[in-house]
Amino acid sequence: MARFHLILLLLIALWVKANEDFYQLLGIEPGAEESEIRRAFRRKSVKFHPDKNPGNEEAAETYRKINRAYEILTDQDKR
Repeated sequence: MARFHLILLLLIALWVKANEDFYQLLGIEPGAEESEIRRAFRRKSVKFHPDKNPGNEEAAETYRKINRAYEILTDQDKR
């Protein structure tokens, strides 16, 4: 039973850390309003868009992460 609780705590900690990373990735504070999330997403997506950074795989990966963060943070059920 103790092992189950430890695993559950680790999963919760990872989930919380992942959500914090979404905010950090977009450069906003937790609890930001949807309009602020949208503005931050647009700024970052223009900067890291693959068309603006041809051949830069790191920028393309960051762009994918930014899109995922926006998808999660703008969905109240996933947030």
